[in-house]
Amino acid sequence: MKNKIPLWVLVSVAIVLSIVTTLVFHNVSEETARDILPSYLGIWFFWSQVIFGSYLLLLILLVTGSQLGLRLRARFLHISMLIPVLGLTFLPLLTRSPILYSRVFLTDNQAQLFYFSPGVLWIRTALMFSVWTASVVWLRRTAVKSVDSEKVSKSLRVSAAFCLGIHVLLSSLGSVDWVMALEPKWRSSSLGFIILSLQILSGIAIAILVSFHPRQIYKRGESVVFSSMGGLLQAAVIFFVYLAFCQYLLAWYGNLPERGIWYIRREGPVWQTMGWIIFLSQIVIPFFTLLSKRSRQSVNALRILASTTLVNGLLASLWMTVPSLRINAPALRMSDLGVLLPYSALWMGLMLTITHITPPPTTKGVGA
Repeated sequence: MKNKIPLWVLVSVAIVLSIVTTLVFHNVSEETARDILPSYLGIWFFWSQVIFGSYLLLLILLVTGSQLGLRLRARFLHISMLIPVLGLTFLPLLTRSPILYSRVFLTDNQAQLFYFSPGVLWIRTALMFSVWTASVVWLRRTAVKSVDSEKVSKSLRVSAAFCLGIHVLLSSLGSVDWVMALEPKWRSSSLGFIILSLQILSGIAIAILVSFHPRQIYKRGESVVFSSMGGLLQAAVIFFVYLAFCQYLLAWYGNLPERGIWYIRREGPVWQTMGWIIFLSQIVIPFFTLLSKRSRQSVNALRILASTTLVNGLLASLWMTVPSLRINAPALRMSDLGVLLPYSALWMGLMLTITHITPPPTTKGVGA
């Protein structure tokens, strides 16, 4: 069945919406901007994890020579091509960067003042997303040349390894702009890797939900591919738990006030409740559920876990960004829904459209 809405239409809507939102953010009062910016950043940060997660997961699978990477690359490459659109949707935040980084400008650190000055921030963001886009285009051209191959070609693996190194570097730089700078006195050497682990979790979750048709999963080839996603999800959960725990342990055991401020900002009832929800449904339940081989191979179990992973990814993104921007203010507001619903509906439309325009994962050569 053909998709009723062409992909180019949704991409055009995303571009127009980004431009309109940028103009709105530029012209609204400072008070209104302070209301909207935190939730917009948190929601943008979440969808960046979904898109970058698909890209990162593809790179890892291609570098390791996994057949799974070959089978999922069409979907992942299409999702990765949305990175330029993601960059455009960051424009509204750039127009109000003095408000977003207002606490940075209260410091006397000249290096910080220069690094987060509007002009430098615009140039840095443009360069980052230009490099990301160029990397995706290059990888796509290399992948197309070996589309009929049952093995990852050497050129494709080398290209993926190079792009992987670039992505890790850019994500580490982005973690400073998107999260760390919101709390100027806070430092974390593991934040970049925590964000990478969240990207992997989101990438696996979106792959489970949009890359496999429920009626086709029970075919022998696709069942092997699908069950592999369960093992990847379990590994990603363990990786995320390890990094998050190490960050907390270092702040607590080292008795470092400049690192503890990150957790103090999240002591309010709303953020504490959200933190416990994330801990239970993102860490405890998936970890113990995926210990069972039967659960890792269960279609329903994996799709439920993938859905909760995405929901928790949204909560984690809000938990990591909003508290640092709403000090002595209500944690959540009704205006947050006004940002969440249309923005998420647009990205979900893009994801579902990609599901329809790309072929299903090939099962050629999977398991005898």
